[in-house]
Amino acid sequence: MDINKFCQLTQKERDTLFIAMHVRNNMEDFHCANLTDDLMKELNQIIRKAIIQAMIIEDKSLYSDNKEEDEWMSVAFFNIKMIPDYWEIPEEKKIEKELSIKYRRKNLDEKTDS
Repeated sequence: MDINKFCQLTQKERDTLFIAMHVRNNMEDFHCANLTDDLMKELNQIIRKAIIQAMIIEDKSLYSDNKEEDEWMSVAFFNIKMIPDYWEIPEEKKIEKELSIKYRRKNLDEKTDS
């Protein structure tokens, strides 16, 4: 996507596309081993829609001052209660460190290839 076009999107639209692209890149090996391109295209559409829905629900439930707040809050609580106990908690600092090492290494590899 052209960076100027990206910048013209709303913040939620930009966040959705950025997050979905990162999810897609991390699923590439799984995609190659298990999904056809058509199935991956369908899955990507589902992921993008779900991401923006989650951001809207979060925004409406946490930051809204209108009468619908209770309805949005109950949707948010429903989703929170459905998070399985066996899901690992993403350790932000650990993941940030891993990303830093990964992209620093990639950057160094690209410089040595030049």
